Amino acid sequence: GHRLQDLEGLVLCGEGAQDATFNQAAMEHYKVRVHVPPAPGDDGVAIGGAWAVNSPPPEHQPLQHLGIGVQDADELEALVSKVGVTRATATEIARLLKDGQVIGIMRGRQEIGPSPLGHRAIVSLPSSPSIRSTLNRE
Repeated sequence: GHRLQDLEGLVLCGEGAQDATFNQAAMEHYKVRVHVPPAPGDDGVAIGGAWAVNSPPPEHQPLQHLGIGVQDADELEALVSKVGVTRATATEIARLLKDGQVIGIMRGRQEIGPSPLGHRAIVSLPSSPSIRSTLNRE
């Protein structure tokens, strides 16, 4: 049989693959590269199924966000005005976070996986003692 030391690398999937401490320990223990796909949990199953049916071309592809777009974009501006939400710069967002506000970010197409890059996000300052109850209440 193969031993892990004989392999080029290790691909980790499942919810446990999201544990960076475990991944680092596996890499150091087995002395191999560790790869965790962008959607290592159940969300990756659908991606794998789609890939099996129609895989992307093998040549390098530029980074693309191909997730679902905003379905109600035509109604969004009216809704945003109605609830008093405004567009904000990074500086304004930083100030609002410092003041203890909870920020919703929505831009471009949706992303998938446990660590999306900010196209859809709820952001708050984790050092606030009351933030957990605020987020659970809202």
